[in-house]
Amino acid sequence: MVRSKSAKRFERLAHTVMILVTICIVLPFILLFMSSITSESALVRDGYSFFPKEFSIHAYKFIWDNAANVFRAYGITILVTVIGTSINVAMSALLAYPLSLKNLPGKRILNFYIFFTMLFNGGLVPTYLMYTGIFHINNTLLAYIVPGLLMSAMNVMLIRTFFATSIPDALFEAAQIDGASQFQIFFKIVLPLGKPILIAMGLLSGLGYWNDWTNGLYYIRDTKLYGIQNLLNKMISDLTALTQNASGASTVAIADIPSASVRMAIAFVAMLPILCLYPFLQSAASVHIFARRTSRYWNRTQKFAENLSAKTGCQVCLFDNDDHTALRDSIAQSYLLINATSVGMVPDIDDTIIKDTSLFHPELVVADVVYEPQETRLLREAKAAGCQTFNGMYMLLHQGAKAFQIWTGQEMPVSVIKEKYFSVK
Repeated sequence: MVRSKSAKRFERLAHTVMILVTICIVLPFILLFMSSITSESALVRDGYSFFPKEFSIHAYKFIWDNAANVFRAYGITILVTVIGTSINVAMSALLAYPLSLKNLPGKRILNFYIFFTMLFNGGLVPTYLMYTGIFHINNTLLAYIVPGLLMSAMNVMLIRTFFATSIPDALFEAAQIDGASQFQIFFKIVLPLGKPILIAMGLLSGLGYWNDWTNGLYYIRDTKLYGIQNLLNKMISDLTALTQNASGASTVAIADIPSASVRMAIAFVAMLPILCLYPFLQSAASVHIFARRTSRYWNRTQKFAENLSAKTGCQVCLFDNDDHTALRDSIAQSYLLINATSVGMVPDIDDTIIKDTSLFHPELVVADVVYEPQETRLLREAKAAGCQTFNGMYMLLHQGAKAFQIWTGQEMPVSVIKEKYFSVK
């Protein structure tokens, strides 16, 4: 990868800023943990500190005494989070996809209906009466999954916007020409290319399910069905009651009750699984461009990559075509491969940019701007490897439309051309 001095300086500055932000985020968690292993007397005397003078694990011993209940609550919360998040993301994506289509009948009405639900709700009492009196979800795991969290209008709007703005229309049109149904387009094109927004929405939904305690408070009376948040909240309530009942005892006895440290320990225990899982859900969007270093367009391509990276916040990297290791690694971690060259075009139809077909994987979408032949060697071999493919016919169409506008000052009847020469099977 080749980068200019300005790009390197910007990268160092960005890294410095991110390190400082990370430190500001991590420090409160460190303070939380250190407080949880500090003796109650030291907390009362010295306050919270990164370097406590007296260590104690009494707070975690208090939680360990309820280990059976804690592990059961963890299991319930994990089950609810996995099921609820999966259903939430699936339903949101299935609703967002048709709303992202430009030619959907009644699209405005549906968008308004979804947006309207973000502004108003029926209120707590009617909601409670409906779920308990009609759906009978009280004292069931459905009480954690269904109310308020099963479908998020905000998630639908965000996913819809991503689908509409980040996935080219040519992909949908090319897939339709190849005879793909809407479900095939959704599962083979939209979902793979929409993974960034789906992961983000899944993370937000999962955090909502994990941190939810109000539904358990409203609908759950059986303590055996308590999730981790409700159980820990009950432990804090019991501890508060214990402290209040001991108010008539000696000052020493009250000080021995680990109140503040237990609260810190409970908070740390509640967030620990999410802290462990969160780093694995992070992904950095990037674009890798391969070009010949000997080409007279190399410097221009380098500047283009730098400008694109600065304007979009997406990491755009430039590599030499001869760097086969970088090419192999890039394809392995990518979801979309585009041939933006004339390689494979008539008359050199036997040529291809990918000599090693083992680089293809089923999750990869392969596009070729070449339109003659309509199926190049690249597309043919990619399709044989299980990849979704599309050619450059729509690039030709829209290039022609732009040229028509430049020469005549009028809009070319794209829809007529598509209907006449781009018939859908």
